[in-house]
Amino acid sequence: MHAPLSKSTMRIVRLDAIGGPENLHVVEVPVPEVGEDDVLIQPALIGLIYGDTEIRRGTYFSKTILPFFPGREVAGTIVDVGKTLNPLGSATE
Repeated sequence: MHAPLSKSTMRIVRLDAIGGPENLHVVEVPVPEVGEDDVLIQPALIGLIYGDTEIRRGTYFSKTILPFFPGREVAGTIVDVGKTLNPLGSATE
């Protein structure tokens, strides 16, 4: 079990080298600033897709750029939105 995070950090899975799943690491990073076209989501669930596996292996149809952060499907709560977006309001799931 991981220790609770501060509100200024988050845990993320990062791929630092092409290869097997042993190259995936859970790291703690600063919570990103929300740009004017961004949405910040507190994830409840994150899904990995087949493309994430191919990217990890280096066999995806385009070159893998490292570091890579897998998990393209996300469900959670909107924490913040950029100023150019139509605000849904915080705590929207």
